[in-house]
Amino acid sequence: MKGLRLFGILLLSAAAPACARKTPQAEFTYDHTASFAGFRTYGWFEDPGWQMPSGNSVVDAAFIDRNVRRDVDESLRSKGFRTADQGRPDIFVAYRMDSAGVRSHSDFAADHTTEFLLWSWDHLEYAGTNYRTQGALVLDIRNGDRQLIWRGERTGTLGSNPEEIARHIRKSVDLLLSRFPPPSRPSDRTTPSSK
Repeated sequence: MKGLRLFGILLLSAAAPACARKTPQAEFTYDHTASFAGFRTYGWFEDPGWQMPSGNSVVDAAFIDRNVRRDVDESLRSKGFRTADQGRPDIFVAYRMDSAGVRSHSDFAADHTTEFLLWSWDHLEYAGTNYRTQGALVLDIRNGDRQLIWRGERTGTLGSNPEEIARHIRKSVDLLLSRFPPPSRPSDRTTPSSK
């Protein structure tokens, strides 16, 4: 019994890293010399070189753009940020969504039995093909001087219908912005004044 328990523990510990890799992890980087204290307003960065994300056979570019912008707006507002109505915002937000290629390609076949008089035989009939593509969502945060100070990126499977793609975008945005702003520097922290 003790050997069986030990085998089970070893099996679980070997399977844990494989399971952990199924959920794509996000990558983050930021300027460690930048101060992130006091940011309250944001606006969308108008990059002259920006291109609409490429759509695919499931959704078009406008669908992706609309979902990313809406989800970023909602996530930043939940953190207390507001859009800058007048003047220069504290930060500018930009995004890029790239297709990272086909993750899997499956040709489906269905078992089929054909009968004729006294004979019957089994064979496969072609039923279709399913492609699952990956995409990378990159969020950039620039300071008021439009200098890049923070970047988050997540690559994952996009899904095979509009609802799945919208959920993937939402999950990616929430995961990325959960790490913004990064931990403040010791010099940014305010210390209570002594009375």
